[in-house]
Amino acid sequence: MTPQSQRCLLSNESFSEALDNKFFNSLRNQTSVAVRLYVIRAMALQPKDFGGTSDPYVVASLAGRQIKDIEHMHQKTLDPEIFRRYDFDTKLPGPSALKIGIWDYNKYQSHELIGET
Repeated sequence: MTPQSQRCLLSNESFSEALDNKFFNSLRNQTSVAVRLYVIRAMALQPKDFGGTSDPYVVASLAGRQIKDIEHMHQKTLDPEIFRRYDFDTKLPGPSALKIGIWDYNKYQSHELIGET
């Protein structure tokens, strides 16, 4: 190995170490971010009501905050067109488990989970 190529190798290693340090330092500093969730539609949901349909609504959670969108419940359908946006404020790095569920609304009984991801 020539002295010039050795200098180049050392300089590349130093650059790589600097990038690694910058990356790991950035992980220690939290940054506030806005997370936007767009839910367009649900398809072929399982029926939960006696009539063979459901009354679905969205429940989404991130970083300990939960949004239950009961006011935009869709009556008697298995293929709701939802077209809703949900906003969450969080910090990165930080909680990253975004949970989305579709629930069946029941007026006189407890609501039932249809599915979640």
